[in-house]
Parts: sequence; structure tokens; C-alpha cells
Amino acid sequence: MFSSDIFEKNCAKRELFNNFLKRKLIHYYRQGIGYDHLSSIEKHFDAFICGSDQIWTPDINFFDPYYFLSFVTKKPQIAYAPSIGRSSYPEELIPEIKNMLKDFKHISIREKSAAKYLSEAIGRDVTACVDPTLLLDADRWIHDFKITAQEKRGDYVLFYFLGQDRWYKKTTVDYCRNKGLKAMVLPMRKEDAELGDMMSYPDMSGFLSLIYNARYIITDSFHGMMFSIIFRKQFMICARFNDGDTISQNSRIEDFCSRINLTGRYVKSPDEIDSVFKSHLDYHTISDKLDSEINSSKDYLRAALQEV
Repeated sequence: MFSSDIFEKNCAKRELFNNFLKRKLIHYYRQGIGYDHLSSIEKHFDAFICGSDQIWTPDINFFDPYYFLSFVTKKPQIAYAPSIGRSSYPEELIPEIKNMLKDFKHISIREKSAAKYLSEAIGRDVTACVDPTLLLDADRWIHDFKITAQEKRGDYVLFYFLGQDRWYKKTTVDYCRNKGLKAMVLPMRKEDAELGDMMSYPDMSGFLSLIYNARYIITDSFHGMMFSIIFRKQFMICARFNDGDTISQNSRIEDFCSRINLTGRYVKSPDEIDSVFKSHLDYHTISDKLDSEINSSKDYLRAALQEV
């Protein structure tokens, strides 16, 4: 059962990530560069790319000109699939956004609906590109992270939730336990203790291995969905926000699901859980659309880099 000190132990996550960085899978110019030193690195590079995840969110806690490469003044600037996390910006931010993007040679963001919105808002072409995790295929992830099949551990449902106090957390765990299925819950918040048995938080390879070896994944995480798709797993993704919520990030999930015909995996109410869980996701039915989106994104990136 859940141990009261598991979250203290999970403070070791920082050490796990530091150990991952030491594996040199990602090559750094230098780690720990402060804001005051960013402008000094421009001379060392031919171009700058910003992208992935919600670096362009209007959330006041994260909205930062440095994520728009404000420290670059002379070298080419490229945006690869950043997300604004929502369907639009507050109107009062548009002039600032337009100014921060004026020197970008190529602009793409992650959501197709947001790309259309931003293009109209700033008067420039904006391309929609897939999340960069999809640019590497499953074989590459498996090789680089040394993921192996673990048949004896594979008969479980993995629960990976980021949301706080959401209806689907206990509902989906109870549903699977009532079906006699083994539930493995990644602890992200203290209240997850109420879900039952917990596991210690894994390192990067362990996290991907849990998804790779799971029988089924139930998550509210965008990247939980991404890696489920990469490894061709059966999954369900739950709406973490209410429709109409001013801080809702549902649009990025809805947008991607609609692009590759995955809307049937997206759950917004308890009434949908049983039918989604029992339905089988045939990856052959989405492979053409998914491959097309990935190839178009690679073409965008190649074209942008060829101009450097």
C-alpha cells in the first residue's frame, strides 16, 4: 500500500533526471546558463530553434520573452511546434506576440487550430507540426533508452495522471480493479494515495518501459498519450479540464486526436469509460494520417534548416 514517505522519496526525481543528463543522449552547450548570459551565446551558433510543449502559453506564471528567443538579435530564429496550450491569446497580448515573432524566419506550432488562429492574428504563415517526440520512431526510443519487453510484468493497466482531484482518477482505477485488472499508479500528487497501491517514481527509461510494457494506459497527460501512440498501445485519455475553463489545455489534445482520427479515445464523462475501454484501437486505421503528419513536420524542419 501507499507509504507516507513516498513523496519525500520522489524528491529524488531531480537526481534521476540529472543521472539521465549524464548519459549524454542530449548534447548541451553548457548547462545552467542564466538569463544574464543568454545574449552572450549567440556568436557560438548558426541558428536558434525554440519549441515543444507550452513555452508560448499566455499563463502569466510562464509567459516569458526568452521563450520567444528575445536574446537572439542577428541569427536565424525558427519555431518548431511550441504550444500555446489554449485555443487563443488574450487580445491585449497580440501586439506583443506579433512583435516577438517578427524576426522569426519560420514559425510552426503544435496545434492545427491554433496555427490558423495565430496566422490570422499576426498576419504571417504559421505551420502546424507534430510534437517532437513523434519525430523519433519506436525503435529509436527503445534503443536509446534500453527498453526491454517484460512479459511477466506486462499484464497491468498503467495510470498516469497530472490533474488534481479530477472525477476520472478514482473512477477509472476502480473500474479496472472491478474487472480484476492489475492497476499500477504513477504517483504525481499526494491525493493519488487514495487511489491505492503506488509505485516509486521511475527514471526516464523506467517511465517509458512502464508504458511500453503496459496492457493499457489511462492518462490525462498529452505526452502520456504521445508515448502510448509511439509504442502502439491501447489507451484512453481523459479531459483534465472542464470545457470553457479559462485555463483549459484540452484543445491541444482534442486537436491532435481529430487530426489522426483518435477522438474515440478521448473521454469527458464517466459514461464513456466502459465503451472506450472495450473498444480496440487499430493502428492501421490511423497510420496513414499519422505518418503524413510526421513527414510534413520533418519536411518543415528540413526546409527551415536548409536556409541557415
